[in-house]
Amino acid sequence: MINIAFYYLTTVYFESQMQENLRCFRYTKDDRTDSLQVLKGLIISENDINLGYEIFAGNTFAGKTVKKVIEKLIERFCIKS
Repeated sequence: MINIAFYYLTTVYFESQMQENLRCFRYTKDDRTDSLQVLKGLIISENDINLGYEIFAGNTFAGKTVKKVIEKLIERFCIKS
């Protein structure tokens, strides 16, 4: 049973200038504007068990990722609200 889930979101940037699919320009956490990036979200349980991950386009606002992750957790683990 899952009581608590933690969500960690970070960026991964590329040394490429070819924007495609998920790789998009956006400010990275270290203020680089010249690199492409993607966002990686990791979901873990309170017992450090990996519950899943999500990959988002690099130009996605971090705050908009939370709703999608919660919806996927509810569906995957049949959580009733």
